Amino acid sequence: MRSLVALTLLISACRGPSLDVTATVNETTATVVELTWATSEPGISWVEFGTTEDYGLITSVSAQAGTDHHFPLFGLPPLSTVYYRAVTEIDGVEYAVQGETANLGLPSELPDVTVTVNDTSLTSSEPYMMALLVGSLSAILVVDREGNVVWYRELESSVSLGAPVFGDVQFAVDGNDLIYNRFTADIDDPEGYNTIFRVSLTGELIDERPAPLHHHAFTQLGDGRYAYVAADMRDYQLPGAPEPTAIVGDAIVVLEEDGSTQEVFNTWDDWDGEVAVSQWAVPFYGNIPDWTHANGLFWYPEDDTFLLSAAYARAVIEIDGSTGQVLRDFGRDADVPVAAGSPELYFQHDAHWTDTGNMLMTTRYVADDLHPDESVIIGIEYALQGGELNEVWSYGKDADIDSIAEGQVRRMANGNTMINWGFSSICREVTPSGELAWELEGLMGAAMVRVRPVSSFYEGN
Repeated sequence: MRSLVALTLLISACRGPSLDVTATVNETTATVVELTWATSEPGISWVEFGTTEDYGLITSVSAQAGTDHHFPLFGLPPLSTVYYRAVTEIDGVEYAVQGETANLGLPSELPDVTVTVNDTSLTSSEPYMMALLVGSLSAILVVDREGNVVWYRELESSVSLGAPVFGDVQFAVDGNDLIYNRFTADIDDPEGYNTIFRVSLTGELIDERPAPLHHHAFTQLGDGRYAYVAADMRDYQLPGAPEPTAIVGDAIVVLEEDGSTQEVFNTWDDWDGEVAVSQWAVPFYGNIPDWTHANGLFWYPEDDTFLLSAAYARAVIEIDGSTGQVLRDFGRDADVPVAAGSPELYFQHDAHWTDTGNMLMTTRYVADDLHPDESVIIGIEYALQGGELNEVWSYGKDADIDSIAEGQVRRMANGNTMINWGFSSICREVTPSGELAWELEGLMGAAMVRVRPVSSFYEGN
């Protein structure tokens, strides 16, 4: 195997520039190789690369001509021999150098994940999945369809009360950086854990912005702005209670690029849902009753609306982003109820609109109302028909997979659906007819709280 410093090969004519390429392994992600070179004249550049001499992968082309060229190579399995062809085009003429190098292995402390099913005749075109694993071991992992970890970021880990928790990870809407959040179940947050981070794929921390009272979910508004779910604890007189009690509701807060915040919606002030103590055995905030427990937030720029999932209230709320006015709510006793014969919203997660205008989410499926404990998590799609939510597709009623918390569902490029069972550490891709195309399993004790299909490291997602 050759040195990490590539040999220079002059492919162009004798009078053309020589590309002296240096290859190094990234300091924070050992699967990533970075190529750098300089030219005496400005040009645009790219790299073709892969684990064979046929390459198979390609970076994006540099946005503008320059003399300093730097390209990280993503999507490589650990401990790979990496073949590359680095190219600079100057005045319409390509100058290139070929070489090979190697990346390194994974840190031993990373959580294990395994692909147990991979039917390539059924899988969608997305080549990677990005998983956020939390628990005694926490990390962001990107895996290929064979289960190789091709990118990772280690996160601080703890399972003690009030310790930091990670809720979501997303590709930036304005680039290929990653956005992820951290929060705590200690509503006072004395350590200042509640934060939204932006990091580059080469490991640099770009932005670290405090998000007071934040928990679970956030969404990107563009221009470096976020909206996030924030807890709001108030004293409330429950019917029949001897005195008022502290109960946690939820707000939507906009976090500006300069760090300032503005509340745009609050379940206490702007929604007429019935205030009730959580039905769940373990309230999220220790001994403080939790009313709405919002766990999903999406923003739709075309009409400036939010979709907020209030899991404990068994409702999804559509909100005007400018005024904070509730436009509709969905669920039991809501503006848009669930049709008879369709599964009710029950501790739902990840409720969002599909491209066809249906609502997709995970929910608990209770086959027998007399035995609610005998429930499973399913992925379900509702269509708005006759002023009601009607089930048009679901998966998981007979899969017998349960999870104490979390769950996520995403429609994929070919019409398949990805369902993640969160704390059960199982993620599946299934066809519209319910055939199992792909399955990822994580190490028990490190829950896959979020999994997202990834189409490219270079072209956005």
